[in-house]
Amino acid sequence: MVSGNIEGLKKHVIAQLEALYDLEIGRGCFASAALLDAMADITAQCGREVAVYIARDGEILEVYVGTNDRVSLSERRLRRGADGLSGVRCIHTHPSGSSELSLQDEQTLHQLLLDAMAAVSVRQGRAASVRAGLLDEGGAVRVLGPEPPYRVEKGTWMQEIRASEQIVRRELARQQVQTQERAFLVGMRTEAGGDVEASLEELARLADTAGALVCGRMIQRRPKPDNAFFIGRGKLEELAVQSRAAQADIIIFDEELSGIQLRNLEDALGARVIDRTALILDIFAMRAQTREGKLQVELAQQAYRLPRLLGMGTVLSRLGGGIGTRGPGEKKLEVNRRYIRRRIADLEQELALMQRQRDVRRARREQREVPVVALVGYTNAGKSTLLNRLSGSEVLAEDKLFATLDAVSRRVALPGGQEVLFVDTVGFIDKLPHDLVRAFRATLEEAAYADVLVHVIDASSARWPQQKQVVEQVLQELGAQDKPVILAFNKMDAVPAGEMDYLHEKGCLLAARTGAGVDALLRAVGALTQKCSRVVDVALGYDQGALRTRLHEAGQVLQETFEDDGVHMRVRLDEVAIARLRATGLEL
Repeated sequence: MVSGNIEGLKKHVIAQLEALYDLEIGRGCFASAALLDAMADITAQCGREVAVYIARDGEILEVYVGTNDRVSLSERRLRRGADGLSGVRCIHTHPSGSSELSLQDEQTLHQLLLDAMAAVSVRQGRAASVRAGLLDEGGAVRVLGPEPPYRVEKGTWMQEIRASEQIVRRELARQQVQTQERAFLVGMRTEAGGDVEASLEELARLADTAGALVCGRMIQRRPKPDNAFFIGRGKLEELAVQSRAAQADIIIFDEELSGIQLRNLEDALGARVIDRTALILDIFAMRAQTREGKLQVELAQQAYRLPRLLGMGTVLSRLGGGIGTRGPGEKKLEVNRRYIRRRIADLEQELALMQRQRDVRRARREQREVPVVALVGYTNAGKSTLLNRLSGSEVLAEDKLFATLDAVSRRVALPGGQEVLFVDTVGFIDKLPHDLVRAFRATLEEAAYADVLVHVIDASSARWPQQKQVVEQVLQELGAQDKPVILAFNKMDAVPAGEMDYLHEKGCLLAARTGAGVDALLRAVGALTQKCSRVVDVALGYDQGALRTRLHEAGQVLQETFEDDGVHMRVRLDEVAIARLRATGLEL
């Protein structure tokens, strides 16, 4: 039986198509000249592509008719080999007169694990030349030909198929022992501009942090994203071929995708598709350690999923009224939406309780009047390594993105003897998901409540100016843009000597890994806290021991004498501490 687009074909043409099943092809013959000429003759008569699927024993399994420029080869359902090729080759005609293999041809070759995909050029009703594509090392396509039909009949292309079989067996065996997911990255260069290559490089580091192995990349140049597929239809076919050739398990887009785009892409590509936001959320879920951190990540995940729940027409939406539409009530889509909304409310309520507890701890800390210095910066800039170097603690510090998610605080003594509290915060990143900023606002607000910010910058990165701008934008969203800031250029041991002078004019130079420049940073922190302070003289009675203790904790006691009328002190205090002490009734 002939399949495909046979509508409008004359009876004698259909009879010729059916007669193709009766042609004998030897076991060692790739395709007979008689078969190729018969297919070319039919194509010349009807102007449509004709395809045949041939088993290794020479039996023609199916005859298929396409359109004038395409045959829907992907509709053919074959048993993919469990440990090798399918044992079937496809030969089809090209009415255009070219035997070049198309992207769709290569895509089908990969998708069905065909023995070979051959294209026959048709000229003046005869088969002019034949090309065949075979799977090769690393998922590449090796092309045989072009050859005239008589050479194909007498040639050694079947031996080439057996060699391809061995290659595919090795590739499949390697995939079975490989534990890492293989990720294919996709970016877009639009009219808005931007460094797409650098953004893709960062996406590759994110994929590596998530445990994936990057196996390929693609960049689409386009005025704006396509509403249905994000990328253009032609680029979509190219992506399907390249991702299958690279044996990708997952395709990651560098921009945020809508629910419709995600569904359409997965249907078209036959692979799992996620966007940059989903990847970052996955890393946060993997890295979160504390109860609060895990709740914050789940809140961001649920907020991300809610608008991406897609129904299938009316069958997954609320049932309407009228005969034939009455039923039990809500269907799966609405139930899922209700569950997520309810879960979001529960998470927000639990996080609000933790926020109140955090406020209590912050109030106690303020009563002790210890200056707070927040370490902020781009992810993997070295904040945790710096905190470890300053305090001698062992906060997790890895050469991975988002190694630290939970706020960590440590007391550190400055060179002048004053104690400050350093707080490590979650790293920022370009295109940080809005839901993530919202979920982690309680943690990120440590920067807004700090007295001084130390902005840690990875000076070894060529993109540090852009990364610095990203951090400043997030700080502005948090209302911390007016805080006193010290720029700490980290990883200077990896920076060329010629750049040292330029960076030194802008901030402190240090290498947290080795400790170089850390003392200078502490002196700068001490100088900045003193700059925001003034020296006051205080007289206390001997019955005001609690206030004397608070003055020692709040500032730097420069002089203290014990007289008959009480204790006389000269203390350096910042304006915040002065305001708090005045609130107790102390005259300053």
